[in-house]
Amino acid sequence: MLFRSVSQSRYSDSQGRLVILTDFGYWVEHLQELMEWCRENGGEINGSTVLFRNDEEVTAFVLRWS
Repeated sequence: MLFRSVSQSRYSDSQGRLVILTDFGYWVEHLQELMEWCRENGGEINGSTVLFRNDEEVTAFVLRWS
């Protein structure tokens, strides 16, 4: 499993969806590609998580990285 998607509201007061990156080796190898994808598609990387504003952005992430 490369990532896990969770509801952001469970962990903070902010809105959005949180994706937890779980396969650290994979993400280290693909970090530049992930950063570029997030810039183009609205994701915000924060450590081993990526925050999205809505379900559509999460769906695009899942389709790209699954």
